[in-house]
Amino acid sequence: MSLKIAINISNDRKKLTQDEELSIVKECVDQSKYNNLIKQYTNLIIYIISNTLEKENVTFDEELVEKLLIETLHKLLKDNAKLLAVYYKHKNSGMPLSIWIALVTQNIVKSSIHKANALKLVFNDKS
Repeated sequence: MSLKIAINISNDRKKLTQDEELSIVKECVDQSKYNNLIKQYTNLIIYIISNTLEKENVTFDEELVEKLLIETLHKLLKDNAKLLAVYYKHKNSGMPLSIWIALVTQNIVKSSIHKANALKLVFNDKS
């Protein structure tokens, strides 16, 4: 599946050091600057979304992946990047930011799948 999501992402991303990751998180939390995070991690989020949907045997298209990408970015960045602040608070755990973002993304996708399944059950029961 090839995604053509209209987001300006450069392909010259490199593996970041922990200090570089923490700098990106600090920008988000302290200064509400999100561009570096989005640029660095959007492809990872798309990959995790697609991979999780495949593992859960969910049929999906580009539109669903894009909606889940937007939902994930929204949840990561809302309330002054509260989720990222939690990561920053535990920065000495040694967990890379990419793993944290992957776990958050997986949880969001699985939650969305469960909500969709619950809605199907509710609407099927009413029929």
